[in-house]
Amino acid sequence: MIRSTRAGRYHIAGWPGDGDQHDPNCPFHKLGPGLSGRDRYSTQAIRETDDGVSIRLSTPLTSSLSQPETHDAAQEETGEEAGARRSVGLLGLLHWLWEQAHLNVSHPQAGRLTWRKCHARLHQQLRETTINGQGMDEVLYVVPPFTAAAADANAAALDTFRARLGRHGMTERRALTLGQIKEVAPTPYGVAYRLAHQRTPLYARAALHTRATRSYRHALGKTATEYGAATVALFVVERSPKGHLIAVDLAAMLTPPTPPTRWSWPTPSPPAAVPSSSPCATTPPMLSCPTSSSLT
Repeated sequence: MIRSTRAGRYHIAGWPGDGDQHDPNCPFHKLGPGLSGRDRYSTQAIRETDDGVSIRLSTPLTSSLSQPETHDAAQEETGEEAGARRSVGLLGLLHWLWEQAHLNVSHPQAGRLTWRKCHARLHQQLRETTINGQGMDEVLYVVPPFTAAAADANAAALDTFRARLGRHGMTERRALTLGQIKEVAPTPYGVAYRLAHQRTPLYARAALHTRATRSYRHALGKTATEYGAATVALFVVERSPKGHLIAVDLAAMLTPPTPPTRWSWPTPSPPAAVPSSSPCATTPPMLSCPTSSSLT
């Protein structure tokens, strides 16, 4: 079928709900709901139509300054029965993006998976998806790969994204940032998440990092260093009065080392009260890790 983006660009797309009928090597192939974990959500959470995909995120990205905030930062995704969820959590959205961009599969002929390839595939998903009624290309900033030639353009894009945040009238706006964590450095007030390909760090309170480390202990622990994997994180960010980007919530996962080598993940601990981060987003079926299904 042919779709038109909000910018008026036409492109070929798979028919809604028929992705699992395509050949696995077809670019329009998608895992069935039972394999991807998508069947744990109602149609109110993820709705795929001829016009694109609409996602209802459990984390609000706008709030009225005249009403109290109702969402707690770093809220873990637990407790609801399978199939009963009417909204998608941060980790579920991260898994969905990774699956839609076909980053959960590995083909030897495709070569090494770089962040440039990740960015290109992820960026394609932004054009026909909305989150809480807003265009995903407006509320999700995928860190672009750095090159000297694109440095000024990347800086301008980040400034444009940051300008959308903060107070606009009686509305406080937040947004999402997706990138690869390169380093977590302590600061006098908490931590700074330094992302690959981006000079500007994301700042967070120590309490957020402590909770996130407990919930995603593989992704934010020593596993990435020990196994040569990369930590990918999806952040909810807001703008501070001084213009800094502040992370108020996050979800993280590990991607396996590339190119594939002989390796295995550590034996997972028994499930805890809070969900442990799946230690990988690996070859199909998506995120078939020992401790959780995908789109958790």
